[in-house]
Amino acid sequence: MMRYLDMQRSIRGNPNENFAREVMELFTLGIGNYTEKDVKEAARALTGWGYIHIFWELPGNTEHKVKDWMTYECPFASFTHMPAMHDPTPKTFLGKTENYDGDSLLAVLAHHPVTAKRICKKLWEHFAYEDPEPAVVERMANVFTRSKGDIRKVMHAMVASNEFWSEKCVRKQVKSPVDLCVAIGRQMGAGDRLMSFRSPKADKTTKIPDDVPNNLWGILDRMDKTGLSLLYPPNVSGWRWGEAWISPAAMVERYRYRGMFIWGPKGPDVGTKSTLAFLTSKNPKTTTDMARAFAEFFDVPLPEESLGILAKGFDSRGGIKALKDPNSWVNALDHGLMLLMAAPETHFC
Repeated sequence: MMRYLDMQRSIRGNPNENFAREVMELFTLGIGNYTEKDVKEAARALTGWGYIHIFWELPGNTEHKVKDWMTYECPFASFTHMPAMHDPTPKTFLGKTENYDGDSLLAVLAHHPVTAKRICKKLWEHFAYEDPEPAVVERMANVFTRSKGDIRKVMHAMVASNEFWSEKCVRKQVKSPVDLCVAIGRQMGAGDRLMSFRSPKADKTTKIPDDVPNNLWGILDRMDKTGLSLLYPPNVSGWRWGEAWISPAAMVERYRYRGMFIWGPKGPDVGTKSTLAFLTSKNPKTTTDMARAFAEFFDVPLPEESLGILAKGFDSRGGIKALKDPNSWVNALDHGLMLLMAAPETHFC
């Protein structure tokens, strides 16, 4: 954030207002609760803060630098405080005059009652639904204030609310690309299967086998095409969530996701078997039973009509017999995932 908002250019006599403005507009008070004068004074308080790129100063090529980082826990970049660059004179911020610096300025913002309500509202909207009732926000804000911003306690208060478990909330949130892609890959056992490619003798400086990133590329590519490039937000405010994930273009790409059938070092193999094991354990008698177990495995509450469509899909790929055929089950489950991705219920949590 400091790099994105030009903190390197904010020094005594020439403060840069970008960080000061965004920390209030996006992350604490919100527009309407501060003035342009407050922005200018906050920028002066933040002068002297910066960062250095240690990575470029390390010797050797990229692989050597990464190994040094892993071995000695040396960060690639570091925050710096340069007193000689700080403006030590008094600043008048939110109606109070003091010799504010970056730490004391952020402390004022973090403990402001408006910040408590705004943070709690944003948390609720991220995990529950838009426009929460004032009473809900007030309860969470009181916990935020009493606990001095302990987010763990705020989250506990949120999930303890009756509103959080109401019909208005449960399965009404649109899954983000991460919620959709990672959850399905994890459920299929991709993590354990990928870890099996790693030598038991490997340590933290051992290069990860190419089969791991080669398989993970599929999940990262799908998230990227559906609007979320992991660790690379479009701007300092982050991604737009909720219904923004379900644009026509994004939905086409979501439909194309097939989970994580892993390809091994000797070519295609049976990969992740968690799905197969679960379906087999249910001992389905009909393809409708198979479809119901499949939806249960991925936690998708399909209505009967959709279960019928899924069952017909399994019929077209060998039905129940495919579960016992090593040459057919991957194809059957892959087809099932294609149909499951087309169900609206899959995209809500």
